[in-house]
Amino acid sequence: MLNNYKYFIQLAEDLNITQAATNLFISHQNLSKYLKKLESTYDVKLFTRKPKFELTYAGQILLENFKRIEVIESNLHSKMAGLKDGKTGEIRIGTTEGRLRLFMPDLIHKFKEIYPNVELRIVGTKTQELIQMIENNKIDLAIIGGYENVMPNFHYDVILSERLYLIISDSMLEKYFPETYQEDKETFKSGVDLRLFSGVPFVLNYPGFSSRSVIDRHLLKLGITLNCIDEVSAMDLHHLITAKGYAASFGWTMYLPDIWRHNSSSTASKLNIFPITGLQETHPIAITYIKDRVFPDYTYTAINIIKKLCEYYHNLDL
Repeated sequence: MLNNYKYFIQLAEDLNITQAATNLFISHQNLSKYLKKLESTYDVKLFTRKPKFELTYAGQILLENFKRIEVIESNLHSKMAGLKDGKTGEIRIGTTEGRLRLFMPDLIHKFKEIYPNVELRIVGTKTQELIQMIENNKIDLAIIGGYENVMPNFHYDVILSERLYLIISDSMLEKYFPETYQEDKETFKSGVDLRLFSGVPFVLNYPGFSSRSVIDRHLLKLGITLNCIDEVSAMDLHHLITAKGYAASFGWTMYLPDIWRHNSSSTASKLNIFPITGLQETHPIAITYIKDRVFPDYTYTAINIIKKLCEYYHNLDL
């Protein structure tokens, strides 16, 4: 039974025998026989069939232990890879899509200079999906934000604490502060009071995303709301929208160099980056993986490169 433990993990993930069999490239009949034999071996029901197909308590216990076996097997492969030559293999890294575009190209370039024959498999998706992928051993590690995402069985190494800034174009500043535009632009460099921007249109992240949660908590303290005219998940897209003079937005520290590059190369309205008065909350970015995971040396090299890349953002100054 243990040699096919991945069958059970897949079945617990899909909660559908047909779908799990398809994902495992085996027949529905063979997977059903496997499950029946597994339940016979342990003399317990691992799934309820009605009213819906789901794990029993015994099934949850078995899943937890099979996942431990999966980690042990991954660690064994890593150790054997290190004994072999340490120069071939793969690393599966996940992060949110915006951050993937920000620093993954630099990571790949620097890493490939050291390990040209080690493949970097990069995944860009939502934070909660990344957490599930770590738990299910679909990726080795992830770069995610927010302490609220910490799981008790995760190692969580903070590599950067970001601040949130207001991003607004010159054209929008002039439109919404016509009488005091030049004076306000200088004043806002020391910090903006968002109560002055209640009439300005904004593009925001969806509720539940980190930047939206931080700004919503700040607005609650101020007792105001913003004029949100659109919700988009990718922060770099927010800034492209802002550059068109359609709406103001917000940006994390890691996005500032991208905005500066826009200002130096684009003929569109320049983007202003202003700190937000009274907003002290920071956003931790961390390298996250299962606590008991053991990696080949090349994975730790990739982790160190990521940390070095993030050191640049520690010292950014407006």
